[in-house]
Formats: sequence, C-alpha cells, structure tokens
Amino acid sequence: MDIAILVKEFPPNVIGGTETQSKRMARELAQTDHRVTVYTKKYPDNPDYNTLSYKIVRVPNWQISPFISTLTFILAATFLLIRDADNYDLLQCMMIYPNGFVGYLVNRIRGLPYFAWIRGGDYYFMKKTKWKRWMIKRVLADTRVLVQTEQIADDVYSEFPESTLTVLGNGIEIPEETATGDEIVFVGRLKEQKRVHILL
Repeated sequence: MDIAILVKEFPPNVIGGTETQSKRMARELAQTDHRVTVYTKKYPDNPDYNTLSYKIVRVPNWQISPFISTLTFILAATFLLIRDADNYDLLQCMMIYPNGFVGYLVNRIRGLPYFAWIRGGDYYFMKKTKWKRWMIKRVLADTRVLVQTEQIADDVYSEFPESTLTVLGNGIEIPEETATGDEIVFVGRLKEQKRVHILL
C-alpha cells in the first residue's frame, strides 16, 4: 500500500508527542512492506534522510510568524498532495486541524481516501476559534477520526454527535531492560487531558 502521512512538524526540527508518533508510524509501516511518504514543514537546516526506510517531502512555508508559516504550509501541502494524489492509496492526517482539513480538500478535489487523528491540542484549543471550528466540523462529518482515549471520544461526541470516531491509543516501544525501582518520571504538561492521575 502507498501511504502519505501529513504532519506539520517532524523530528529533529520539532520533537513532541505527535511528531514522535508520526516518526514511529512511518518507520513501522515501512517495515511491513508499505511504501510511506511523510509530508512535513521544510526548515533551513533539514538533515539528510537518505538512511530512512520511508521518504520525506519537505513542504515550503514562510517562517515569518507562526500564523504565516501554518497558512503557507496548508496551501503548499494541499497543492503538493493534489499533485501527487495518484501516487497514494491513503492519506493519514496527523491532527484534525490543520492537516485533517487539507485531507478533506484533497479528497474533495482528487478523491484520495483519508482519515485524521485528534492529537489533543489540535481539537481542544482550536475548536474555540470560529473558523478553525468550522474546519474541524467538516472533517468530523466527512471521515473517520482516531482519538487516543474514550474521554476524548466522549468530549468530541458531546459537541459533534455526527462524528465517526475510533479509539486507538498511542503505540509504545517497551525496552528490553526495564527499571526495577518504585519511582516514576513524567515529562509533559500537567493538564487533565494528559491523565496523569491514571498514571499515578
């Protein structure tokens, strides 16, 4: 299968939960004989990716401000995916906003099947802005959207009951050697949606 993954940021330029999961998914899919191409922002100091088992397409964007960078990324990614749509069987959009909306547009114009992920902030923070909420609603009413927890699914259904959601937690790699102590370290924001109380 030929799979395109659209993610706004990607390691090593930005390292966060979405970026880490996107990198792992691309690697794992490529190791199971899928042909994977990641579309992500272009930065001035992008490393050489010749050793990866998947391809990277760096999407041009003007890094004048965060808003301009995101806007130009959306426009350029939409153009590139419309151009390349015949090369793929499926588009995986990491984050419902803005990437899910890019998938929505590409699907409408070229018919490329897509699905989106709600990764957290892309839903909880962005739905408060009227035009971003409009984009999110279009995607939720149009395609399957993956979420990490039942709580996120309940939150989305309470506002967008027409949604088609599937709960799929983040994959993790368990190291060969594990700790034997009784202390833990959590690295992340102390927000309710991070579910630190469940960890404790």
